[in-house]
Amino acid sequence: MGFRYHLVTLTAMLLALGLGVLLGASSGVKSSIVEKQTAALSSLRQQFDRDIVPLREQNSRYSTFANSVPAAMLAGKLSNYRIALVQTGDYADCVRKVRDALEQAGASVANTTIVERMFPAQSTAKKAEILSKLQSLHPAAPSDQLSIMHVLASAIAKGDTTGDLDALDGAKLIQKDGDYSRSVDAVILVGGASEEFESRAEKVDLPLINEIKALGAKAIEFEPETTGISYIPALRSLDIVTVDNADTDIGRIAVVLAINAVSGDYGTKKTARSGPLPMPAVR
Repeated sequence: MGFRYHLVTLTAMLLALGLGVLLGASSGVKSSIVEKQTAALSSLRQQFDRDIVPLREQNSRYSTFANSVPAAMLAGKLSNYRIALVQTGDYADCVRKVRDALEQAGASVANTTIVERMFPAQSTAKKAEILSKLQSLHPAAPSDQLSIMHVLASAIAKGDTTGDLDALDGAKLIQKDGDYSRSVDAVILVGGASEEFESRAEKVDLPLINEIKALGAKAIEFEPETTGISYIPALRSLDIVTVDNADTDIGRIAVVLAINAVSGDYGTKKTARSGPLPMPAVR
């Protein structure tokens, strides 16, 4: 953020002074004013070359290093791990980046589930119809709305052998892709809402994570660094691992380390109360 700020500030100043020189020259402003603006412009150019250019080169080297770390140091770290991804927010690109990082570390991403943006409203409006379908598959299932979230959590974390996800997909609550035939080692939710849409953290992520944990499965929450509305503050009571910059170079490292980390909020934003990288759990 510091590099970007200084770069934008100096660029704006350079443009402003350059414009001032042109306007001054064209309007017949006294030459002394033009000379001062020209000198100031020259000074800013020197400052740019002295301070910003090295920072830009340093940032490029950092990016190159950070990109090489997952391949060099994390390869095979998640071998034999079976992971489920759940997109609960608005950032499909972050889901792809998380998947790439996990697979680079040797994990098998068994399936990816997209929770539709209208899930809260649709599950309420079609509650009777959905519960009827689910109760035909599970006669002993309770007839309340939480039952929908329980079925979704169980199918993703423990495997779907009865067609539960087909029923939810048919009701336009989710989209499913991949192998749901057996349990996974961890369920990763990728949340965060864009500015155009409201947060669904309290209505989707929080109850879904609670149901996953009640099944004895591991739940982790990621979101991109540039998310418009963070989901992490709404999930702090859940005692899970969260990463708030999963789409960045260093976030790729955090994604892999998060699978076996102690609970905490990690990353680079204000939501990261536990540091930049997840700490390994003591075995």
